[in-house]
Amino acid sequence: MGKVIFVNDTISGLKKRLDSNNLIYIQGEEGYVDQVKCSFNDPATLKEIESFSNQIQWELPEDYKQFLLIHNGCRLFFHPRIGGGIKIF
Repeated sequence: MGKVIFVNDTISGLKKRLDSNNLIYIQGEEGYVDQVKCSFNDPATLKEIESFSNQIQWELPEDYKQFLLIHNGCRLFFHPRIGGGIKIF
């Protein structure tokens, strides 16, 4: 059950730091500060997760399932002009 709380708290904590446009200030090398964007997909259903797990014949980790039930993927720290960032599928 601790993993569920960890996933929820981590996503909730990040979202609290985002502005109304889902932008957040980050500091890069040599003190460079700029805004990057985070976007979150709609949640997956338990049925979709179970179907995918059956299709690949592999049980997904519980914390990843919890993430998918909150957001079926996301893009974190994407720079609006430069690109990059992290995609979580």
